[in-house]
Amino acid sequence: MTGKVVMIGTSPATQGGVGAVISVYSATGLFDTGDPRYLATHCDGTFMQKLAVAARAWVRYLAMLLGRRVRLLHVHSASGPSFWRKYWFMMPTFALGLPVVLHWHGGGFVEFYRRSPRWQQRLIAWVFARSDRVVALSAQWHNTLSTLFPLARVVTIPNPVQLGERPADRAAGSARLLFLGRIVVEKGVEDLLQAMPSVLERVPGCSLVMAGTGDLQRHRELASRLGVGHAVEFPGYVEGAAKSALLSQASVFVLPSHIEAMPMSVLEAMAHGLPVAATTVGGIPQAVRHGVDGLLFEPRNVSALADAL
Repeated sequence: MTGKVVMIGTSPATQGGVGAVISVYSATGLFDTGDPRYLATHCDGTFMQKLAVAARAWVRYLAMLLGRRVRLLHVHSASGPSFWRKYWFMMPTFALGLPVVLHWHGGGFVEFYRRSPRWQQRLIAWVFARSDRVVALSAQWHNTLSTLFPLARVVTIPNPVQLGERPADRAAGSARLLFLGRIVVEKGVEDLLQAMPSVLERVPGCSLVMAGTGDLQRHRELASRLGVGHAVEFPGYVEGAAKSALLSQASVFVLPSHIEAMPMSVLEAMAHGLPVAATTVGGIPQAVRHGVDGLLFEPRNVSALADAL
């Protein structure tokens, strides 16, 4: 079969887990030969900027299809607009009888599917069944997708991560907690802030860095109301050397999410030799062995989170 493998998804520069996965692919040379050919269908920015990126990618992909320069489409997708944006790439590919790999990311899929109108549910189920392979990020998500879509051919491929530096003197440093991710309720950030008074009572010198985008001002105010504002930093979104520095300086990585697939932040923290305190959601228990690599607790359990930290 002639043509290229075409992979589509968000720009590697985009904030979030999928962008981090694509960045690892790029950094390790997957795209150096031009096969697979990567087309960015999404970016951070305004609605019009996102629309322009998606439209350009679709036109380029359609030209490749019509020129018989595609032999397989590999789709990195998540719930909501991400799925429907990729739908317009998959449909002409299905029509031409070319194979499609649907690589599923994001922890909110079940809610997205169940809240969709019935006709959309049927369409989503058809896409999953029609895809030649559906990639799940963990055994838990393999079971979930296989149960929802019995006709889907699901395989499990965990997210990749590059190994980081492991400072030899980390244990001698101060107690420094690190959170990387969106500063939103679903990531358990309010649970984390509510746990901090108990943590500080037991470990007075402890500090917390919460790096990511979101409603930072509201959470700064919450930290202040809880009396822990002096111990919590909100540096905003970090990447590259700045993120590596935070991982190298931390004592413990914490992710109290309510929903997840296979979070890149946990894998990056483990690659830097950090112990992890995280919830028992998604693929986290597949990566973090309780009592070995870190400590796990149920989501929304503030006292268990504080005890783990």
